[in-house]
Amino acid sequence: MCMKNLRPTLWRTCRVLANPIRLGLLRELFSAKELSVTALATRAGLSEKTAGIYLRAISARGLISARPEGRWVFYAAKTNPEVAHAGVLLSIIRDCYKTGMENEDIIHYVTAFTHQRRIDIAAQLQQKTMTVMELSLATQISPPALHRHLKKLIDREMVEHLGKTYALKIPSNPLGQALLQAAIS
Repeated sequence: MCMKNLRPTLWRTCRVLANPIRLGLLRELFSAKELSVTALATRAGLSEKTAGIYLRAISARGLISARPEGRWVFYAAKTNPEVAHAGVLLSIIRDCYKTGMENEDIIHYVTAFTHQRRIDIAAQLQQKTMTVMELSLATQISPPALHRHLKKLIDREMVEHLGKTYALKIPSNPLGQALLQAAIS
């Protein structure tokens, strides 16, 4: 599959990022211009096969680039410019590491949008504050499922509960802000 034909969804990108091993591979790529699968596998303590699988998943989201050279494949923390939000997300994750943020904190924020329904909820709340019933009708999500998704969004600082209604909340963290912006744009 040609990389330029990919149009990865935000929720699938977030699922790829919600993995400490994949984040560790990204961290290794941030510290080097380019690394082979073998070098990345060694640095991460993985088999080459496992590292290759994880790297292909990250690459499929447009977050890193692969360059084949003979029988070797080299990866770099260089995004596919045709993939919406990839550049912003990669840059912010790089900044998160520079400021000492740990993988578990990054995972905390990206798991806000590991499901399309939570993106749909954010899009609806961008318009106005809404009650559970209004959100349920607008998103076609049952109230019990909606409550579960709202709880996740509240825990991730993306939504706030205002008495009988819910509203978008601007997260305090730049990663959360970028994810929310990607979800509602």
